[in-house]
Amino acid sequence: PPPPPPPGDQPSPPPGMPPPPLPPPSMPPPPVAAGSADKERQEQEDREDREKEREREREREDKDRRDRQERERERDREREREREREREREQAKRDKPPPAKAGPRPVFDVDDDEEEQKRDARKKMKLERFDYGEHALETDKQKAAAIAKTIIQKIPIDQDELFAFQLAWDTLDREGIADKKMKPWVQKKLVEYLGEEEPALTDYITTLIKQHKSPNDILSEVESILDNDAKVFVVKMWRMLCFEVLKADVDS
Repeated sequence: PPPPPPPGDQPSPPPGMPPPPLPPPSMPPPPVAAGSADKERQEQEDREDREKEREREREREDKDRRDRQERERERDREREREREREREREQAKRDKPPPAKAGPRPVFDVDDDEEEQKRDARKKMKLERFDYGEHALETDKQKAAAIAKTIIQKIPIDQDELFAFQLAWDTLDREGIADKKMKPWVQKKLVEYLGEEEPALTDYITTLIKQHKSPNDILSEVESILDNDAKVFVVKMWRMLCFEVLKADVDS
């Protein structure tokens, strides 16, 4: 028998037969779409951006937390310094020497009788002036108390009647009652309600009084700040305002 053909060679067809068909050529792999690669790259960049933003957010939160802790530590240090200063003041009071006593009077004094008479005369004169002044002061106190009682009786007790009470705004403006009388009172009361001074709020309420605002208007302005104490504050303030205006009319 004839030897087999070498690998890779096609056997020759017998005479008179057509050649066998050639195998189909190998197909190249389908090309990768350019838009898909761009989309993946964009998604990857978006993920990286989100991760960076989360990292920055964590850093901001850490910084805020450190700042709060530092402020709290500073407040603690300030409170400790204040306590130390208070202890120093108390210690200084305890260490303060008692006042020196007056030295003994000389036994032999040529002008002893004359000086004694002068001292007695000055003491008597001072006592007379003191008695007169005390009497005048007591009289003034009684008179002022009577006037104050009369004024208080004119001021309504019911809230609706109090808020409807007609004030002499011209007297308030002429006597400067808003700044002289009401501003210190408002400042003191705000310290009682809020625990610390509030200069801006004190000035604002004083300005509302100068603008002749009604008590209901003032109540609506301070209600969000003083909460449940707002109504009590405005009622007391309006009674004080009525008293000062009526008193100024009496004094004038």
